[in-house]
Amino acid sequence: MRRIHIVWALLFAAAVLAGAAAAVAGRGETAHTTASTVAEPTSAASTSAAVSEPPPSEPPLSEPAPPATGTLLVERFTANRRDWPESTSPYSRLVVRGGRYRIAVTTPNGFEQPTAELSAPAAGVELDAVVEQHGRLAGAGLSCLDSSGTGLEFLIDAPTGRYSVWAATADAAFEVTRGRSDRIHRQGRNRLHAVCGAPGDAVVLAVNGSRLALVSGAAEIAELTGQSYAPGPFATAGLPVEAGRSSGAVVYDDLVVRATG
Repeated sequence: MRRIHIVWALLFAAAVLAGAAAAVAGRGETAHTTASTVAEPTSAASTSAAVSEPPPSEPPLSEPAPPATGTLLVERFTANRRDWPESTSPYSRLVVRGGRYRIAVTTPNGFEQPTAELSAPAAGVELDAVVEQHGRLAGAGLSCLDSSGTGLEFLIDAPTGRYSVWAATADAAFEVTRGRSDRIHRQGRNRLHAVCGAPGDAVVLAVNGSRLALVSGAAEIAELTGQSYAPGPFATAGLPVEAGRSSGAVVYDDLVVRATG
């Protein structure tokens, strides 16, 4: 629970108040707080994202993108040389084992986001990783953050096929866009590709080779969220996992981060 995702928090609070009012009025109505309601793209933010569904030409999950010029981080999790957090508590469990990094969040609205420093800060970065979700979550995926914790989060909830992009600070996250796609595998592994553009460059989320969300840059992010968005050079890559109203776990593999431009 280190971060408040503003849209989810407001929707949940509104649903609770609506349920209480209905009970007092004796109408027998119940608050509609299912995951489908929370994640449906009803805001102006969601309609502004360009969604592209190219022909299904998905890269094989067994073939991670090879390191290239401008590579800032390559993590196969064969050993924990970068000191990814490993811990067990009543709220979560994080462990590196067998070439994979497992993050389990066991309390409602629990949030974990272990990070690793990049070899050098960069104005824009692109991230690739394989993500395997177990159980229902509000979302899990990738993030790019500057030294203050400002940046972007790219989340999916595999069982529902939902995705979202968030502008994040150290204390809160504001939804930029969201939607649903059949390109997201409901079970098994999904390959995520996220582009955190420099201030004037695009922000992109692609899953299994299909682009799902596109935002033109920092100015549009500020317009969609109503918040200023001006991150410094991206210095860390994160693995955010948000539990929502249920508990679940995510297994990460084949994380690669490159500088753009």
